[in-house]
Amino acid sequence: MRRRIANIAAVTLLGVTVVLSVFWTRSHWRSDTVYRQATPDAWSIASNDGGLTLGHRHYDGLWLNDQEWRYHSGSVAGTGYGMRRWTFAGFGRSDFEGGVGTDDFGYKFRDDYWTVPYWILVLVTSAYPASWIVGCTRRRVGRARVARGRCPSCGYDLRASPARCPECGRLAAPAAA
Repeated sequence: MRRRIANIAAVTLLGVTVVLSVFWTRSHWRSDTVYRQATPDAWSIASNDGGLTLGHRHYDGLWLNDQEWRYHSGSVAGTGYGMRRWTFAGFGRSDFEGGVGTDDFGYKFRDDYWTVPYWILVLVTSAYPASWIVGCTRRRVGRARVARGRCPSCGYDLRASPARCPECGRLAAPAAA
């Protein structure tokens, strides 16, 4: 049962890694944004310039009361998120304050953006599937060696000494029936 759960987890993470790789590649040509603005706090998730950006905008005054999630796609050229406070290896932090209009018909807002590069997401999600693939390969090679009468660790021929491998010292596994 544990092996089945591990297999499902590895295949799922491998699928997530492939999807993130596709988004990473697309983010260099297209900017995709999903956003919602139902309260004075608006949220957005954007994919562009090799990173995934979580955005938050807080309004003081009027705001658009839109209950629906919206999607926008456009060219990457010209996309930016305010004043960059810092960037390092694709990670980024931006914020911006501004306002529009005056008195009762105006509002102020503050934007905060945090960017995580896709490369770190792909690296993290691919670590377990990579170790799973290595483990599966080692188990398959070991079973094939035992079936041919060889040591599962080093592949030494065990016909002359079936109890213990003279090369690595491992006790021989019982032959497959």
